[in-house]
Amino acid sequence: MLQRLELDGAHSLRCTPAAGGYLSSYTGKEFEMWTFNKIMFGLVVVSVLGTGIFAHANLIHHWKLNEGEGTTTADAVGSEDGTLGNDVSWETSNLPPFTLGYTTTSAAKFAGGSNDSDNSITMAGYKGITGTQARTVALWINSTATGQSSHATLVSWGREGTSTGDDGARFDLRLDDGQLRLEVQGGFIVGTTNLNDGEWHHVAVTWASGGAEDATLYVNGVSEAITSTNSQTIDTGSEGDFRLGSSVLDNSDNSRRFEGLMDDVRLYDSALTSSEIVALVPEPGSVVLLGIGAALVLMLRRRRHLG
Repeated sequence: MLQRLELDGAHSLRCTPAAGGYLSSYTGKEFEMWTFNKIMFGLVVVSVLGTGIFAHANLIHHWKLNEGEGTTTADAVGSEDGTLGNDVSWETSNLPPFTLGYTTTSAAKFAGGSNDSDNSITMAGYKGITGTQARTVALWINSTATGQSSHATLVSWGREGTSTGDDGARFDLRLDDGQLRLEVQGGFIVGTTNLNDGEWHHVAVTWASGGAEDATLYVNGVSEAITSTNSQTIDTGSEGDFRLGSSVLDNSDNSRRFEGLMDDVRLYDSALTSSEIVALVPEPGSVVLLGIGAALVLMLRRRRHLG
């Protein structure tokens, strides 16, 4: 049995068994490298198990919103770049706590006023995932209770009309007085969590087939209990351009324009599983281990230099 693990005055590591004597001895530098390698291996394992694989085969579009300046945002996976309207700017200090696979340096800031085109990031000519194809939308948002419109739209595409023939032809992920809502023209589901608290939240919707009632809403990696629903078969149209921050549904007021921050928007052409949704949200334990590992390496390095 190992009785003691210590660094002697010469910065050598001694592993002492209960019966006495040394099992092995490392210099301070050797021990530092050995520890660093073990920590990094452990952190890689934690990262893979805790956050999943960065690249997903069904991720077809990814708007990181990481430009921080200018009036366009790049599609990191596809070729559907977006154009910022006049009421959309960049936020570089208040950012999400985590983005899978990269470090975020900016988010989009929506003012919520003026008109639909000004309060949008529009992917001109791109019609989104249409018809009855499965899909997942995932993104980070930060909104406030004051000034937030009751029907604020996060992501929208499909047909603009509201007549009976348009039922199921629009796909809007929006807020309903602060709660997450999927609306498909004539059908909807509404979650429970209040999102108008000025904090960052990861939100997502997955849908494989059927109607709006068959979709699943997620907040911070957890599926939402549904407070209200209205059944409607989904068959998304191809008339309106894909957009962030407002709806393709034409409005004369600002009731459907989002006011707040948005980041890391992802669109998949499949319905992600619950474990795949969780992989998009940070595991607190992983973040803590990263900090502990970095602190340990710095401590060992400082001790060697001071000795």
